[in-house]
Amino acid sequence: MMGAWRLRLAAVVLAVLVLAPDGETQIPDPYAKAVPAFNRGDLDAVKALAQEGDAAAQFLLGLMYETGRGVAKNDTDAARWYRLSAQQGNADAQRNLGQLYESGRGVPQSFAEAQRWYRLSAEQGDAQAQLDLGYLYSSGEGAQKNDAVAAEWFRLSAEQGNPDAQYLLGYVLYFGLGVPENKEEAAQWYRRAADQGNVSAQYMLGYMYWHGYGVQKVAEEAVRWYRSAAEQGHVGAQSFLGRIYSQGEGVRKDDSEAVRWYRLAADQGEAAAQSQLGFMYTIGRGVSQDYVEAAQWLRRAADQGDAGAQSNLGVLYAKGQGVSQNYAEAVRFYRLAADQGIAVAQSNLGAMYYNGQGVPENFVEAYKWWSLAAAQGYNDSAKNRDIVRSVMTPAQIAEGQRLAAAWKPTAGAATTTPESGTNPGKQTTASEVESAGSGFFITAAGHLLTNAHVVEGCTRISLSAGSRLTVLDVDPASDLALLKAGGSANRTPLMLRQGRGVRLADSVVVAGYPLTGLLSSGLNVTTGAVSALAGPGDDRRLIQITAPVQPGNSGGPLLDTSGNVVGVVVSKLDAVAVASVTGDIPQNVNFAISLGTLQAFLDANDVDYQTRASNAPKSNADVAELARASTVQIECRN
Repeated sequence: MMGAWRLRLAAVVLAVLVLAPDGETQIPDPYAKAVPAFNRGDLDAVKALAQEGDAAAQFLLGLMYETGRGVAKNDTDAARWYRLSAQQGNADAQRNLGQLYESGRGVPQSFAEAQRWYRLSAEQGDAQAQLDLGYLYSSGEGAQKNDAVAAEWFRLSAEQGNPDAQYLLGYVLYFGLGVPENKEEAAQWYRRAADQGNVSAQYMLGYMYWHGYGVQKVAEEAVRWYRSAAEQGHVGAQSFLGRIYSQGEGVRKDDSEAVRWYRLAADQGEAAAQSQLGFMYTIGRGVSQDYVEAAQWLRRAADQGDAGAQSNLGVLYAKGQGVSQNYAEAVRFYRLAADQGIAVAQSNLGAMYYNGQGVPENFVEAYKWWSLAAAQGYNDSAKNRDIVRSVMTPAQIAEGQRLAAAWKPTAGAATTTPESGTNPGKQTTASEVESAGSGFFITAAGHLLTNAHVVEGCTRISLSAGSRLTVLDVDPASDLALLKAGGSANRTPLMLRQGRGVRLADSVVVAGYPLTGLLSSGLNVTTGAVSALAGPGDDRRLIQITAPVQPGNSGGPLLDTSGNVVGVVVSKLDAVAVASVTGDIPQNVNFAISLGTLQAFLDANDVDYQTRASNAPKSNADVAELARASTVQIECRN
């Protein structure tokens, strides 16, 4: 949370001290001697004053070393001069020294020291130090976690106009963290922060107006704030605008506007937006139909492992639209998507095997893939399976059933174009994104949960936006992994269900980033019920659910009707049952790691998560919106 705020502070100091016209603004007395030399970038003059014991000059000299103004950057020298100034009671120096301790720049990292210096500065009324101190209490780093104390410091800073503090005060009021829940007051603070350009506050204000939380439900106002966030590059807001313009929700349906927002997100590298943009070019919605352009966008998404794009790119290769017709390439992309559970790709792959296009004719493989597609209810797959069954031997049918029952989905694999001379039907893997799964924030400090198998074998793990994640613990036995996000962004954690776990037949919601289909963009949500309170072999670490789960859902949250976490989804279904003689594959049999297993894992890692009673049922749409703010896509790179 530190870095961006510290840089913004330096910019403010420079604006006040450098841009104030001579003779028009009276310089604060403590800085009167040192400011002219600082403004000139005169290191020797500032240092001379600092060596005489001038606390303001010592602070400014530290700032020069930290920012590289008139001298090479040197955090160690910055810390030395900040300390001398801070020991004389200079609030600016106390704050900046605390920031160096928090980030471990120029001094050994120490949250306790950061807290000490922040407090000294905050008690003198420094708004930034008040915010930073509040964050330490909120995260429990350097101080015992105390949401009530955090909220007090956030409020003091917010009342001085700090937009980040205003956002955080709105956040704790919205969720009732350390203060009574008050969405009306939350909206007021979000608006103050949003008016100052805080992108997270703009997004949340749009969300509140869209749903009528704490404010009157006004779609036009919601769209205005979403647009403000999107124009600052907020990918979630851009995707939201693309979706509502594509579907005509709250705005006049406008495919051209949908394309514009999808393109902005796609240009930032978001695979789902690239896939959607490719689809729009394929069918000519919002843009002139252009198969060449469609193929280019679909390939970008496919190279990131997006299964919907891989499936659609396979169609273009099969038909020769925008690319040279190449059945082997069509098979390659169908397989990539089919291996990840996309029904249309499984059906198309079955047809390629049946017709011997791009692969040798193979009725057993055709039976297998059509059976898998039929298990998801896709179009005529069951009928096609019965057609091929009629020309197969009993042994072939048994083998097809065995292969279908033994099939397991794989996570999204990134792809590269085969080099000239290689077998175009052979799958190749890029050195970038190897696989992807889902995860969700469990603390405001940036702790995330996902499945152990999502991060297994990865040399680099990151959010889809590129932010690197640190692995804190992995427990293969429970298939759980604890990660930590760095940076300065404010995290929105989900809360765990308080008290007893779910009951048989309770409604649940699955959220995550499965391989997107034709119309999917961003977070995907499915609903179902708890069908058993144990997994295979009465394994009490798992619960069984009917909510549809696809590859990519791995590690996502399982939520109850109050929006509280009751489990972690395991999309890697281990279907041990053998298909029946009709070729059917068991349906609606998916699993999640139980709440008790999840809490035991967090407790073992001393994670200070939040719990909440499940006594306020929400609509599925409202639960989905809660999940949207906290659920992320996790990428594995090698």
